Amino acid sequence: FGSSHFNRKAPCASFSQLYSNMDPRPSSRYGGIVAPCDDPLPCEMGARTGLQVRTRIGPSNIPRAGRGRFAEEPLAQGTVLRRQQMCSSNLLCFRSEEELRAKFPLPEDLAMLADFGFGAE
Repeated sequence: FGSSHFNRKAPCASFSQLYSNMDPRPSSRYGGIVAPCDDPLPCEMGARTGLQVRTRIGPSNIPRAGRGRFAEEPLAQGTVLRRQQMCSSNLLCFRSEEELRAKFPLPEDLAMLADFGFGAE
């Protein structure tokens, strides 16, 4: 990481900052089913999030790249950023598309899955 990747002006937002303008009913920020990416404290270090280093979420300095997660300090090559247990509350696992769609059936869920979903065979 170069120094241009660090922007200390944008710390991780609090729950009230993230959700102050949202409908009080449980729903995803994408408008669908609540998912791990809707975590109100996404930058917390420790077992709950798996984060091993201090991070923040904010706008990228890369044009049109959107938002991303950034280290809050320089890191040595090979540093583990995050450890998560497969099939935990923060890293859901599905054995089939049908199983996934049963958990996230709404059309709005497709936007969340496009941003956060990944797969392996």
